[in-house]
Amino acid sequence: LEYRNFGAGVAFAQQSIDGGLTYLPATEVGMISQTGALDVDQVDGTVYISGNDGQLAVGTPDPILGYPLTYTLSQPIPVSTDAANIFVAMRVANDHPGGGTPGTVYLCYSDGTNIYVISSNNHGATFNSPVQVNNPADPAQNVNLLPWITADTTQGSIGVVC
Repeated sequence: LEYRNFGAGVAFAQQSIDGGLTYLPATEVGMISQTGALDVDQVDGTVYISGNDGQLAVGTPDPILGYPLTYTLSQPIPVSTDAANIFVAMRVANDHPGGGTPGTVYLCYSDGTNIYVISSNNHGATFNSPVQVNNPADPAQNVNLLPWITADTTQGSIGVVC
């Protein structure tokens, strides 16, 4: 569960281990303008939370407790992208089910005209350059907002709705 304190702009995450009847104590994620997607690497338990301003919070689970006690914030989406049009969608692929390598995290966003995807295979420490995934030659695609993304178990296989 993720949520944001509107007054201070601080995001929090909580985990339930009983189907949502109760929740563990809240963990502060950090200052995020508006929370977006939350996903968990099904192999190693790393928690990813995207912010609609292009930020990404990454929480590595504590080896004893099994959930993150802290989060690291980064800005993988170029700061030159107008935050009013980003609409970040994020998914973690279960593309390394044998373990040992983190799942690939994909961020999909809009600049108001085009849709881009960036990815990381090292827990969000670095990301590849943005790849445009819409067809700019199609006159029906002059404005692209609110993209959505899904990730498959096959490495590099994603679906994007523009």
